[in-house]
Amino acid sequence: MRIWNRNIADPVAVYQQAVEGMNAIDQADIWQSKHRLLREKWCAGKFGIGYQHFIKPCGIWVNDSNERVDADFFLYVDDREYAFQTTEAREPEWPPRHAEFKAFARGEWRTRPYDPERGRLDGPKWIRDKIENKVNQLYSNTKSLSFLVYANFPSVDLEYEKIVETNFEISSEFYSVWILTHAHLCTVSSVAELGALRGWAPLGVE
Repeated sequence: MRIWNRNIADPVAVYQQAVEGMNAIDQADIWQSKHRLLREKWCAGKFGIGYQHFIKPCGIWVNDSNERVDADFFLYVDDREYAFQTTEAREPEWPPRHAEFKAFARGEWRTRPYDPERGRLDGPKWIRDKIENKVNQLYSNTKSLSFLVYANFPSVDLEYEKIVETNFEISSEFYSVWILTHAHLCTVSSVAELGALRGWAPLGVE
């Protein structure tokens, strides 16, 4: 049943709010904890844009309350509510995001190495590490929680079939598992009522 007292919005509006908020902040500060909701809006909005374009119309509410603290945002489809948690997968040797951006701002790092081949080969394992980490945190309700992994590494040639092969079994611990890149969305595992994207779906937003 839909919960009417929540500010459920169209995914495009959620994404636009996130972009506007991020544009008003110094890039070195975006990864501070106080901007967590902005980052979650960005991921949730992008996810919702892909979901409603390729699967069903939907609404998004980013969790700014003290309810369901395990859920970063909620997807609303056919008057049903689905809880999602998000995380970022990236090259494991890189420092935390806030430290990385501060180093860039200080001029200590000029560029990041671009190695799409490494992302293609190792990316599925980096994603699995994030999924396993959440499972090992022993959430009591993972079966009712969906998981969105933002693959934030060079991923132009990241193979969908390899992601599924590497992550399908561990993904069964969650209600559904989805992978978001800068420009695409796909599903690792899901249930019939929620639908799935069995391959990379272009989002059409930057």
